Amino acid sequence: MKKFTKIIIIGLLTITLSACNENKTVCDCPDDVPNKDQIVLEISNQITELYEQKIDETVTVTSKNGDGYSLGSGFIFHSDNEFVYILTNSHVITDEENIEVLFSDQIRVSAEMFNKSPENEEDIAVIKTKIDPKYTYKKATLGDSDESKVGELVFAIGSPLVIEFRGTVSSGIIAGKNIRVTDRYFDRYMTMIDVSINPGNSGGPLYNLQGEVIGMNTLKSNPDPNNPNNYLNFAIPSNHIKLVIKSFFDMQSYTQPKLPITYVEIPELTLQQRINYNISDDITSGLFVVSYDSSKIGSPIDVITKINGVEIIRGIDYINELNKHQPGEGVDLTVMNRDGLSAPRIQRVTVVANG
Repeated sequence: MKKFTKIIIIGLLTITLSACNENKTVCDCPDDVPNKDQIVLEISNQITELYEQKIDETVTVTSKNGDGYSLGSGFIFHSDNEFVYILTNSHVITDEENIEVLFSDQIRVSAEMFNKSPENEEDIAVIKTKIDPKYTYKKATLGDSDESKVGELVFAIGSPLVIEFRGTVSSGIIAGKNIRVTDRYFDRYMTMIDVSINPGNSGGPLYNLQGEVIGMNTLKSNPDPNNPNNYLNFAIPSNHIKLVIKSFFDMQSYTQPKLPITYVEIPELTLQQRINYNISDDITSGLFVVSYDSSKIGSPIDVITKINGVEIIRGIDYINELNKHQPGEGVDLTVMNRDGLSAPRIQRVTVVANG
């Protein structure tokens, strides 16, 4: 059993241990039941050990920005006979001709852009630096973000705020998965974390307690402009990072596939929104198409329930299915009218590039 599951039972352990201490006849507690302090210490020690193992996988990334520089984080994920490849966020790289990487042992080298996606799409960049035969490079392992759980303990290593804080660690839990975030950078499904991250952490790794990178720390977002201090923290899931970097190496570019529509998730609609859109109460899942490009979509579309026969319940299902296709390819949509009265029909639509 993963160690993070022990956190969930701390409250129960506290109650049980208290009962045992007050009256031994209340329960027959085994002598080896760990108490709360032991569990916290065990997890703390595990993060300390992992930090010591993983710090050499991480780097600080700087890029010229006017008279100063932009600051971010990154991590080594690949190497070949000539270069070491580092992942970071696209928005960290403000000047592709002036990139520097600072390794954990304070060795500073110049780097160059290998490939990146625009900030308003994926916000993922790969930079590379020439291999120094005198240096040993430690590569991070990209884990399976689909296997991560809400409530799971995670930690981040990065360079928050100023370069003097490079290589620092913060920890917390996964607060949510597949959260749709509309920010100044992109409209993307991300992992919400309560790990403390700040400018400078961008591009750095989010680790699980198995020492795998399950996300890239990317942004702080405030969905409530009336409360300027209420920021939430988000990371790009590692499985999506894998998809993008595979395209970088296979095709030398990545274009986010999409359909020429804007949509809302039907499960997220309020009762008033359903009334405003005249959506039948019988329709409980899928995507409601708010607007579309009639020159590319063909017949009007109200609700999308499947893509190529795969059920679309939430927006993340839509993203996952489209990621299997390239712009210019066709997909079969199962669509229905918002009143729910007409039989579903199949409509062929061509995938387009984002932007």
